[in-house]
Amino acid sequence: MRTISALAFAGVLAIPGMLVGLMLWYLLGQPEGTWNLGVVFACNVVPLGSVLVGAVLGWRAGQDPGQAS
Repeated sequence: MRTISALAFAGVLAIPGMLVGLMLWYLLGQPEGTWNLGVVFACNVVPLGSVLVGAVLGWRAGQDPGQAS
């Protein structure tokens, strides 16, 4: 149950993470280039961080099958 909850939270938080990354990329002046620090941060770190936070929150919120009542 925890795994499903973690995957669901991660999937739901992927969309806001991508939107925040897109807005940040735009605010940074739309940098170009694959290894530009602005591109790496806005297009990779922010969305992946959002997915990771969603997975952790989902894991912590999920119910452990061994403790089910």
